[in-house]
Amino acid sequence: MLIESFVVATSAAHKAPQHLTAALKDVGIFQYEFQPQPGLRHGFKKSSVGPNCLALSKSHIFAAQLDKAVINVYSREKINQEATVPFPERVRSLAFVEDAAVLILGTDSGKLILWEVATGRIVTSSAAHLQAVSSLHVSPNNDYVLSGSPDATVCVWSLPLLLSFPSRSSAFGDDTTAGAPSRTFSAHRSGITALTCGHSRAATNFAISASEDKTCYIWHIETGEIIRTILLPSAALCATLDPVDRAVYFGSEHGGIMAVNIQSLAAKEETRRASGSKPAVELLSKDIWASTSQLGAINGMALSYDATCLLSSHTNGAVVQWDVAKQRMGSEVFNFGQPVTNIQMLRPQGLAETKPLAYVTPAIVKPKLELNNLDYGRTSSVPIGYSLHLSLTGARSLTDQKGFDSELECMTTDGWSDRMLDDAVHAIESAVDGPRQDSDAQASKTEKLQEEVVALKQQIALMSKVEQKRIDRTFDKLRRLEAVDAKRKQAYFDAKNQGKDGDAAMKPFDKEINQIRAETPDDDEMDTS
Repeated sequence: MLIESFVVATSAAHKAPQHLTAALKDVGIFQYEFQPQPGLRHGFKKSSVGPNCLALSKSHIFAAQLDKAVINVYSREKINQEATVPFPERVRSLAFVEDAAVLILGTDSGKLILWEVATGRIVTSSAAHLQAVSSLHVSPNNDYVLSGSPDATVCVWSLPLLLSFPSRSSAFGDDTTAGAPSRTFSAHRSGITALTCGHSRAATNFAISASEDKTCYIWHIETGEIIRTILLPSAALCATLDPVDRAVYFGSEHGGIMAVNIQSLAAKEETRRASGSKPAVELLSKDIWASTSQLGAINGMALSYDATCLLSSHTNGAVVQWDVAKQRMGSEVFNFGQPVTNIQMLRPQGLAETKPLAYVTPAIVKPKLELNNLDYGRTSSVPIGYSLHLSLTGARSLTDQKGFDSELECMTTDGWSDRMLDDAVHAIESAVDGPRQDSDAQASKTEKLQEEVVALKQQIALMSKVEQKRIDRTFDKLRRLEAVDAKRKQAYFDAKNQGKDGDAAMKPFDKEINQIRAETPDDDEMDTS
């Protein structure tokens, strides 16, 4: 069974709401199960997070604290705070690169700080922005990092270049481009408020940026060429892109959703290209997906795994579900009582991994500033004392990677490689005992399938039992309400027959009815340890 959840972060600007339990009063980051059984699952305490200041890895949650130069690190496995990491200046945005185990920080001074959480190494870029880095986005293949700022520019940084160790010449100050952006997009005339990019390869990928003047540009990352200009009816505070780049969604400052169908723009582009014109596309106010209540500005958005549902987080504390197909607001998922500044969807639990990780980071390594000042080896640019702190998930070697054929394996080992010898022995054994091994493998596969069927039956039985309890409790509540209501009516008629005040006779029963209605189920408890 697949379980889809999301993580939200709030800014604790107000007193905690009454509808949250006492265990959640100090919680600033929540994990909420979206489906199949909606409900709060975990809480992480002592955090007040600003917009774009939340980053997730498979093992940790990173939260830059509002108005502080501190990042709180939480363990997703242990459900607790693992570390508090201070930095020289306030952090305004965060992004995590899973494949490289690197946390990227956008600072108040316009720099990027790259923290290798498995080594503690810190890399600082040049101050390419004149103002704070308010938004960060990493390309799907981890080739580039996009950074937006109120100074109206978007910088494109090469992630491999930023993380590469300096050469011997650059160690003496000869290399001035290692910490500089690859290119800068400066077509905007006001501060950048939303930033995202497509899911294509680096050579064909595009970026989408929106600014305070309600202008949005779709532009090519490699060249910086503007592909399309979009005029929005309201300023966009955040943006998210469909997983297959079909549409882009903007969250407005008034609480509505602005959607742009990129595929239809591409079709219109073909017809306009013949005439040589390239006019801007203007969205009208009637094109906004309006909300049914006063939700406040949208601070963040996230799409479900199948992209049929859009979730938005608002300043009034609500997380709202939008129907993408019907282009309208669905329902309020939950109200956290505090301004929800960030929302990120988690990979569905139970979904098979297409690319298993070779390692995990069980615990982060705090920044080691001394690594930047250590002497470099005579034959290597890696600083002395540089070490990895990882847990390998399985046997991995250089020759296990795709692209290494038999000839290259022989070149990387002395004589015949172990894998080639093992494959040869396995081929001989398969030729002799092939049918028996096939039957054993089939039996093992059948046994695993039977175990999965038993586990699924147990889960279904448990869910049916829980649902039946809820139904029984609901009917019991209705029966009690009907009984009290009958007594209430009888008391009213008896008082009238005796010449007394009927309303006064019903008040004790009204109190009992309110108590029954206020009863809440206590079976869906959440782990907040």
